[in-house]
Amino acid sequence: MQVLLPPILERQLRMALRAGTARRLWWKAASSFGAVTLLLWGFGLLTSVDPQGRWLFSWLFVIGLWVVVSHGLKLTADLFSEERRQGTLGLLYLAGLSTSEIFLSKLAGAALTTSYSLLAGVPFLAVPLVAGGVSGAEFLSALVCLAVGLLVVTALGVLGSVVHRDSGAAQMTAVLVGVALCLLGPLIGAIVGAFASGKAPWIGWLVSSPAYGPWLILRRVGHAPELLWANSGLSLGYAMAALVLAGRILHRTWRDETGLGGLSRWRARWLAWRRGSAAWRDRRRTQVLAEDPVGWLASRDRACVWAAWVWVTVSGVGCLASVLLAGRGWGGWLAMVGAAGVNVGFRWIVLYAAAGLLGEARRSGILELLLTTPLCVEDIIAGQRRALWLQFKPVFWAVAVLDLVLVALGLRGWTGSLAATSSYLAVWAAILGLTVAGLVSAPLRAMWISLWTGRPAYAALQGIAGSAVAFLLLLLTLLVTNWARFGNEWWVACPLWATVAGGAVCSGGELAKLRTKLVAEFRLIAAAPIPQRNDPRFRGWSPDSIFPPGRWGDFQLRPAQKPRSSRAGPPAGSGG
Repeated sequence: MQVLLPPILERQLRMALRAGTARRLWWKAASSFGAVTLLLWGFGLLTSVDPQGRWLFSWLFVIGLWVVVSHGLKLTADLFSEERRQGTLGLLYLAGLSTSEIFLSKLAGAALTTSYSLLAGVPFLAVPLVAGGVSGAEFLSALVCLAVGLLVVTALGVLGSVVHRDSGAAQMTAVLVGVALCLLGPLIGAIVGAFASGKAPWIGWLVSSPAYGPWLILRRVGHAPELLWANSGLSLGYAMAALVLAGRILHRTWRDETGLGGLSRWRARWLAWRRGSAAWRDRRRTQVLAEDPVGWLASRDRACVWAAWVWVTVSGVGCLASVLLAGRGWGGWLAMVGAAGVNVGFRWIVLYAAAGLLGEARRSGILELLLTTPLCVEDIIAGQRRALWLQFKPVFWAVAVLDLVLVALGLRGWTGSLAATSSYLAVWAAILGLTVAGLVSAPLRAMWISLWTGRPAYAALQGIAGSAVAFLLLLLTLLVTNWARFGNEWWVACPLWATVAGGAVCSGGELAKLRTKLVAEFRLIAAAPIPQRNDPRFRGWSPDSIFPPGRWGDFQLRPAQKPRSSRAGPPAGSGG
C-alpha cells in the first residue's frame, strides 16, 4: 500500500534519508541509551545498589533530555535557513504552495526526523518500569515530558530558522530564547518571594519554566502530578506561540529572498533600524571610509551591537539581582558565575561580528572580488579588527563597569586576610583578561574558521570554547579546593596570579601566531571550495588537503591519473 504524502513533506524526508543525518543521530542515541543501560543495570545487580533501576531511570531520562535538545536543534535550525541560502524559498511559493502548506509540511518533516532519535530510547526507558523501579504513572509522565520538550525545542529551532540565514545563528537564537524561558520565571519568583511570605508566588513562577517539568521527574513527580501537567500545558503554549510567530515571519519575509514586490514594510523598518539613520551612516562614512574601507564595510551593520546591548543589560540585571538576593554567603560565588556568563555571551557576539563579513563573503563569492582590489590581505584583517573596536567599544566599557560592580558586591562584609583578597582579585583578573582576549586575539581565530567554513556562528562558538572551559575549570577548582579553607593561604594566591600572567603572555603569543597564519593562508582558503559538513576537512582544514600540493599557483584542476600497469601495451598511435 502506497502512502500519499504532501510533496514538501516527502521532499523533506527524502533529503533526511539521503543526507543520513537522522540515521547517524539515531545510532548515536541508541548506542548511548544501550551503553548506559547495560553499564548501570549490571552495576546495580552486582552490587545490590538500586537493583530495581530507579537510578537507571533517572540517567536514561537525562540522556533523553540531551537527545531532545541537541538533536532537535541540529535537525530544525537549518529548516528554512538552507532554503534562504540556496534561494529556493521563493520557488516553493511560485510553485503554487501557500505559506501554511510549506510551513506545516516542513514542520511535520522536522518533527518526524527529530522524534526518530527519541524513539530509539523508549525501549530502554521501559526497562526500569518492567523491573518495578518506577510506577506506570512516572513512566508516562517521563514520556509526556520528553514529548513536550521535543515540541518546544522544535518550535524554537523553527523560529530561529525563519529569522536567520545561518544555521549556527538560528541555533544560538533558539538556545537564548529557551534559556530565557527557563530562567525568567524562577528569577522573577525569587524576587517576588524575597518580598512576599509563603511559597505560593515562588511555586507559581517555577511552574512557568519549561525546565521545571524535567526537575519534577527527577525528584519523583508522584507527590505533585498537578504541577507537572500545568507545566506541560504552559510549555505547549510556548511552543504554539513560537510556531505562530515563525509562520507570521515567514509569510511576511519570503518575498525578500526573491526581490519580488520590494521589501515588506516590516522588513524595511527592520533594515532601517539595523543599518541606522541616514545621518548616522553619513557620519560613519566620513569618519572611516577614506582611510579604512574594510572597516567601514564591516561596521555598517548594527545588529550585533544591539544584540550585545540587550544581552549585557538583561544578563547583567539578572546577575545583580541574584547577587543582592543571595546575601553575603553565596554572593561572591554568584558574582563570579554571573560575570563569567555575561562575558562568555558578550565574547560570542563579538566573535560572530568578527566572522560575519568574511563568512558571508566566502559563501557569496564576494571574497574573490575583494582580493582583486588594491587592498592587501593585511588591510582586510586590520580593517575588520578596527571595525570591532568601533562597534563594541561602548559595550566593552559597560561590561567592565558591570564586572567592577560585581567585584565590589562580592567584597561586602569581607573579613578575609590579605592572601584571600589577593586570590579573590586574581580570579576577577582572569575573568577580565579573558574578556579582553575576546577583543584582541580570539577574533583572528574566528575569522580564520569562518573563512574556510563560511559559518560565522560556528566560528564564534569555536572561538569561545576555550574561554568557556577556562571559566568552568576555574570555578570548579575553587569550589573543589574549599575556598573558605585554602583561600587564606599565599600558596593559593601566588599560583593564581602566575596563571593570570602566563595567560596574558600566551595570549600575546597566540595573537602573533594567528595573525601570521591568517595572512599566509588567506588567499589559499579563498581559492578553495567550501568543504561540506560531513567532510573530514571541515573540522581540520589544511591547505595541503584541499588541492594537492596545496600551494598557490599549483592547483590541480582534475584528479591525477594512476600510472599504467607494466602489462598494458603502448598507447594508441605511439611507435613500437
